Amino acid sequence: MIVLFGLLVIAISWCQIFMDYKYRHIRATIFVCMGLSGIIPAAHYSITKGVYKLITEDRFDLLITMAFLYIFGAVLYATRVPERFFPGKCDIWVRKKSV
Repeated sequence: MIVLFGLLVIAISWCQIFMDYKYRHIRATIFVCMGLSGIIPAAHYSITKGVYKLITEDRFDLLITMAFLYIFGAVLYATRVPERFFPGKCDIWVRKKSV
């Protein structure tokens, strides 16, 4: 599931149609879905093995951390932070050359 979401994120990021500003919410939603993709396996595990074992033995905290980081990144992306405060200063790989 995470591979499919990852491929979807890559496809949407490269697709020229989704580069437009009006599709920013779709790209951010895909990142949030990727972050929340751990809910289904966690729910299944808690039903089969129990919530106590999920929390105490099987690193549920890492799943929560993953979800938080994906959602936090999507919020940063959707709100255009830090680019709107420092335009052009945060580009690492795709810096436009001045002519």
